[in-house]
Amino acid sequence: MELMQHRAPVGRGVAAHHQKVCLLLEGTYPYVFGGVSAWVDQIMHAMPEREFVVTFIGSRKDLSGESKYLLPENLTAVHEIYLHDQSQSKARRLGRDGRRRARKVIDAVRGYFAGRDSAMEMMDSVCDAAATCSLRDFWEMPETWDLLRDLYTARGAVCSFNEFYWNAWNFAAHLWALLGAADSVPQAPVYHAVCTGYAGLLGALLKHRRGGRFLLSEHGIYVKERVEDLRTANWIADPGERVPALGTPHSVLTELWMQFFLFQAQASYDSADQIVSLFERNAETQVEFGADRSKIEIVPNGVPTVPRGMDVSVNANRKVAGFLGRIVPIKDVKTLLRSMSTLQALCPAAELLIAGPTDEDPSYYRECLELVESLGLEGKVRFLGKVAASEFLQEIDVMVLTSLSEGLPFALLEAFAEGIPAVATDVGACRELVDGRAGNRSVDGAAGIVTAVAEPEQTGEAIARLLNDAELRAKCGETGRLRAVKDYALDDVVSAYHRLYDC
Repeated sequence: MELMQHRAPVGRGVAAHHQKVCLLLEGTYPYVFGGVSAWVDQIMHAMPEREFVVTFIGSRKDLSGESKYLLPENLTAVHEIYLHDQSQSKARRLGRDGRRRARKVIDAVRGYFAGRDSAMEMMDSVCDAAATCSLRDFWEMPETWDLLRDLYTARGAVCSFNEFYWNAWNFAAHLWALLGAADSVPQAPVYHAVCTGYAGLLGALLKHRRGGRFLLSEHGIYVKERVEDLRTANWIADPGERVPALGTPHSVLTELWMQFFLFQAQASYDSADQIVSLFERNAETQVEFGADRSKIEIVPNGVPTVPRGMDVSVNANRKVAGFLGRIVPIKDVKTLLRSMSTLQALCPAAELLIAGPTDEDPSYYRECLELVESLGLEGKVRFLGKVAASEFLQEIDVMVLTSLSEGLPFALLEAFAEGIPAVATDVGACRELVDGRAGNRSVDGAAGIVTAVAEPEQTGEAIARLLNDAELRAKCGETGRLRAVKDYALDDVVSAYHRLYDC
């Protein structure tokens, strides 16, 4: 097996008239449904006159599965890079040129940590070396062993060298696979990474090697999400306490991974010509992690909206709450299910419909089903699987999100566009959506109720309040519809991205 796997672009359709855009996507479209993938699908369909190519960065090909989307005609190539399975590659005898390039990597790594070389110079050297030698070629050189030993000593030798060695191998393996595939990415005048991480790092390198324009947008803040992952990670051989926040003391190996994610973010932010954030709170977080505020522009998600002046109709007798999203832990569906005890006590006729794909985390979905049974909610809760949002929204009276983390969720925007109020946890842009943008409230009033994270009783009370009060429900629904029209219209978002792509 080769060190990395990447497939040549798959040609489709006819080139569009406008400037080509290469989207750099990590673990999302077209193999994952919802969230960032929904945005990618939406933006390509909304720009039929512009040509897109996609570079998908994933773990292993066998984990990607089938495309979850019908690819639009203006998506003319899909290119794939897979980061794992490098350990299967076999070393071979290095030629003179390969050894020269490998030594250049070692010099560049030493220079980077000594402050002499830039991140781009170091990545450039890896890109060149990976074209002529495998990671095992590089790893088995005596000079590489000396480099690892020196880096380990510089860390104070708090963890065992064995633990340090294998974590360093993981860093190197991912970078070797990614940067070794960089020259195979389709050519485009604009590269648009939809997160920092490996996608942002690739975008930074492509700008350095090829020139052109590099646009970076973030729906969630990649570094924050990876720090949350580190809190519960069981793949780090690390005797220290897991990291709940960046400011908390932590052990050497966890710190190494955090620095790796911060390195990716800083390289992405520094190289980007423009940085897009969905809302102001995210922009502030990007600045915390090293982004230049002068580069950041706020462009929210958008939805096709109901024409102005259309009244929101309310069925006072129907009492159906709904959830639309992936059935995964980050959405905290279990808190939603536990809220039903309070909801039933306050609104006995209430029902809950849960719509969304169940195959991303089958074990979590099974646990949710078991929780429904243990709480005696059969007949009151129904899992519908993946359904069209337009059809689902006709069946519910209140949209509910109990997520632990969000960007700017499409589920709320789609509900608001149909005049449906929401109950949502205070994460991401949810409060901004429900209460209006601070300092820019073109539509006054609440479009629902914001609750605390992981508070089932509070969630149940909020849902009951809206279901039991048809007048309040109609008022919140109309506020949400007007807010969607004025602040989150898809046409405005598309116009903003046309401008960003054509700068």
